[in-house]
Amino acid sequence: MIDRYGEAIEGDFRFYYHARFLDVFDGIMSPREALVLIGRLPGDSALAEAMAQDDELAQRASTGESPQRPRIRDFGPTNQLLTTVADRLAEVVAAVAHLGGGKVEPTPLPRPETAAERLASRLEVAGYDYLLERIEEARAKAG
Repeated sequence: MIDRYGEAIEGDFRFYYHARFLDVFDGIMSPREALVLIGRLPGDSALAEAMAQDDELAQRASTGESPQRPRIRDFGPTNQLLTTVADRLAEVVAAVAHLGGGKVEPTPLPRPETAAERLASRLEVAGYDYLLERIEEARAKAG
């Protein structure tokens, strides 16, 4: 990571934290502290830009999954409004296409995932698993 993004990280440390990334190697800053600071960089940092423009990283990350959800700290009021406008525009396009006989399904843009949403997903999966176990038990008793 340092070989690939070292200049971006150094620039971000200077810009956002008024610190030198080289302080890690000089023993002034711990590696853990540096990792925490790197993890707290905003979505428009030089590191984020470098990673977004990295073709090799994109190739390794491409799995055919849906777009990655944004972090809550990068999803401020402006992003919330723009995302809502984009979603409404997609709905208008779908409605116009429907009037012309076409079929377009609008796909909402991703929003940050919260702990409550993750819990709801886990509970939903657990509910399905419980139901499947009960069905298997009933089949075993009947069969």
